[in-house]
Amino acid sequence: DPLAKDLHKALRDPEYLQMVCRECIDYKVPTLIHYNETDFNEMVPQYGHAIAHAIETLSFYTPGVAPLLHGEAVSIGMVVTAEVGYIMGYTTAETVQQHYDFMNQAGLPVFCPKGIEIDRILNKMKYDKHFVKTPTMGLLKTIGNMHQKEDGDFAVEVDTEFISEALQANFERRDAFVGEPRDLYTLDAAAKAQQSEIQAAVEEDDYGMNGSMKDKTYFPSSSSFTVVSMSESSVLTTSSDGDDDEEDEDRASPGLGLD
Repeated sequence: DPLAKDLHKALRDPEYLQMVCRECIDYKVPTLIHYNETDFNEMVPQYGHAIAHAIETLSFYTPGVAPLLHGEAVSIGMVVTAEVGYIMGYTTAETVQQHYDFMNQAGLPVFCPKGIEIDRILNKMKYDKHFVKTPTMGLLKTIGNMHQKEDGDFAVEVDTEFISEALQANFERRDAFVGEPRDLYTLDAAAKAQQSEIQAAVEEDDYGMNGSMKDKTYFPSSSSFTVVSMSESSVLTTSSDGDDDEEDEDRASPGLGLD
């Protein structure tokens, strides 16, 4: 697995990224073409999003928590959703562990940030587009195999008690975790990635020939890379300082029900 072997190299390999994008498109397009035929085509691309949207939004309004990128929040949401499936008896324990392992290998967060409480997450989930009387989501049996109800539907109404228990299980894993998570956004990670690129280029004897590397330096911000182009003297960033008042939390909810 390229990600497990060298995370930073894999995520800078055009051929590998092209393969990932093509496979994602191959899986996504059929769910759009046949969207109205079955709720499978809604539950698959929305897997993990019900919980993810709530955590993503709260990360912008919780002191001491760095705002999460959408993909980061979805990673956490999928892991917690796997915990939900396990508690309800649909998902195997091995599948739950695979969620943690695979997301971590990709350098994505797998634990809900400290400071975001369960009650706030459950309350924010009421704004999700699939929430009617209770949260509704798709659940897995194993990787690549969705749980299907007796009536043929894939959308499962989930009691908040199960979600609360799943979040608590995630919190316990987080608090018991020893070591450093694989992270793309810390200063050390950014420095390591850049040094790796330089070293690889030196070994290939083409560093600096086209100016593409020496003209750009990567500095991490709170939850994204800031790209500083030395030649163009421009700065591009998608970070947020997260200083908005708590009272704004229910006004603009990024990600809630939008995808």
